[in-house]
Amino acid sequence: MQCVAEDLNQKLYDINPVYIDITSSITAGYLLTQLDSLGRSFGYREFWRTDAELQRDYRLGRRELADNRKKLISLGVISVVRKGLPAKLYYRVNIEKIVELALAFESTTQAKELGLSSI
Repeated sequence: MQCVAEDLNQKLYDINPVYIDITSSITAGYLLTQLDSLGRSFGYREFWRTDAELQRDYRLGRRELADNRKKLISLGVISVVRKGLPAKLYYRVNIEKIVELALAFESTTQAKELGLSSI
């Protein structure tokens, strides 16, 4: 029993709550957290992952991955390019855009808390 519990807790996935805020979605925030982690490990350079790898590693369904990837692209926090034969999706995390959106969200939240309509 102890070994099973240790195995279950061996690889935990964190989710950045700020990413939930800027995407307005738990699943998109979770995906962005994981892609940001990958991006950081590649020095925020381009990296590739297959849909099958992302689905398996992060327990996402096909539609769930596709819909949330589109959302992250539309926000400008990631870019995705299909390259090569066989074709692979290459990701790049836009950390500057993430910071911009996080700061904008924070200032909007503070303005709401103060009862201001805009800053």
